[in-house]
Amino acid sequence: MEYTPSTIFGIEKCPRDDIFSLVKPALIRGLRIDDFSTNDGWLQLRLQEFDGSLIIRRDHRLFFGTEWVTAIEYLKRVLERGDLIDAVAHPAQDGFVPIDFFWIHIVYIGTPQHAGIFSQKEDGLFAMRAKAGEKAERIVARMLRDRSGHSFDARLLQTPGYFEIKYDETKRQRRPDLECARCGLTFEIKKRNRDTRFRVSHSSVRPFLSENSPLGWHAFVFPDMKPRFLSNAAIADAIDSGNFIAGADQHDLWADVHGDKIKEMQPPTCTAV
Repeated sequence: MEYTPSTIFGIEKCPRDDIFSLVKPALIRGLRIDDFSTNDGWLQLRLQEFDGSLIIRRDHRLFFGTEWVTAIEYLKRVLERGDLIDAVAHPAQDGFVPIDFFWIHIVYIGTPQHAGIFSQKEDGLFAMRAKAGEKAERIVARMLRDRSGHSFDARLLQTPGYFEIKYDETKRQRRPDLECARCGLTFEIKKRNRDTRFRVSHSSVRPFLSENSPLGWHAFVFPDMKPRFLSNAAIADAIDSGNFIAGADQHDLWADVHGDKIKEMQPPTCTAV
């Protein structure tokens, strides 16, 4: 099973090695991104295994399900060096391969009939959102390791190079996004793609502290991809003081916390170092 956006069905698939000898548009899978650059409105993606690059307009829109995102936004939110992408490529021009669609390579685990309601989500849209969260977790983990002495499983620090969609009926036990292997401190990561809100899950039925240790922390990764840290104690205090705006959609209930005490905090140093 391989994911293909509904807007490009019918495009012929070609092997990766043919990418610089195409005579017509083709779907190429598993291209590994080594680096990127921007110039005069173009986004250039350098390939790791080929002496050449892909090019696409920075503001070109990529459509996934009901949403779209520009090429440069997708890169910043989702992709990491070493990731594999699938792309609709055109014949090479002057050593560059123009593309008009690309997305993170998706690997399926299990069978779709076990997915329940989640199988109805457009996979490219789901992958875009979830991979952005994974990228944010790695940014936070590396920052906490390098600046604060915390230690995490090596698998949490490096992209696998693709995005997994797992079809599994087994109910997973909720665990913190990050937990230091030395001191046990926990961190929940919240990726905010379009705003800079300090938003946490909260309702009268499931209050914030019922699912978050008062000793733990939250890290919010805003569109600039830089983490901002708040202690769970500060968040809980803001909620208890009424310094929040409640919100809801069909899936979640939340609180956007604010107030004089809700300011970016320095992340805690590992106490076991």
